[in-house]
Amino acid sequence: MLSLFNTGKVQTLVIVALLVTPLPTHAQNKSQTSPEKKTARYMESVRNQPSLLEEFLRRMPKGGDLHNHLSGAVYAESFIRWAVQDGLCVDTSTATFVSPPCDPAKDRQPANSAYRDAGLYSSLLDAFSMRGWMPARESGHDHFFATFGKFGAATNGHTADMIVEVRSRYANENIQYVELMFNPDGGQAARLGASLGWNDDLGQLRQKLLDGGLLPIVADARQGLDKIEAAEQQQMHCGTPRLIPAAVSRRAISTKWREDCRKRWFSPRSWRVLRWHRETLVSLA
Repeated sequence: MLSLFNTGKVQTLVIVALLVTPLPTHAQNKSQTSPEKKTARYMESVRNQPSLLEEFLRRMPKGGDLHNHLSGAVYAESFIRWAVQDGLCVDTSTATFVSPPCDPAKDRQPANSAYRDAGLYSSLLDAFSMRGWMPARESGHDHFFATFGKFGAATNGHTADMIVEVRSRYANENIQYVELMFNPDGGQAARLGASLGWNDDLGQLRQKLLDGGLLPIVADARQGLDKIEAAEQQQMHCGTPRLIPAAVSRRAISTKWREDCRKRWFSPRSWRVLRWHRETLVSLA
């Protein structure tokens, strides 16, 4: 049998075919090996491998997390740890942290009993998070918003701890920016507004708040934020070789419950505006 390449006609056809067939260009090769293509191919390759997919998504660069309620971004285990440190009690009938004195006879167990009672510890984790949520018992909305009142006592004095936890976790998840929401005034402005009452003339109401002590509340909040930031930097070992990786830019957003009565709502808004003129605190109307 003769090879096709032994004929002059076929040789001519092969040469012509080579001349007219476009060869892959540098741009085409580059598009096939671009970072986007390689990333997409890798994601497809691990799509059905949960552990590898989780690691891939964790390391993926992310933008910003806005409107982040600080206490809602903290793990339930941390609240239990702080409650134990602060000597709080647990109302076991509602799975809520309360101030001492504790009285086991009245369902007020010391918080540290959670470390000896696995059932109590587990029930607190469920109460402080969406773990174990049962739709047949309550709506997701009700369960979620009830958590803040249950672990709230454990957040007192731990704002810096919460910021460090969130920033460290976000750095590990490659998040670049976060806006954390919390109230540095401890509710003082709202209480002032409630005590002074309402006035439909907002100008007069503002002056009434100023005369009633709103500026000292602003000054106290500023000092409080300075202390929080100092404690945060200390915990992160800023300026030392032991620096905790937490390269996440962050700003603080002062918050107010939108469904609060108007006399408790206007006063905090007023001090936030005063504060905003002096600091980088973001204020949302």
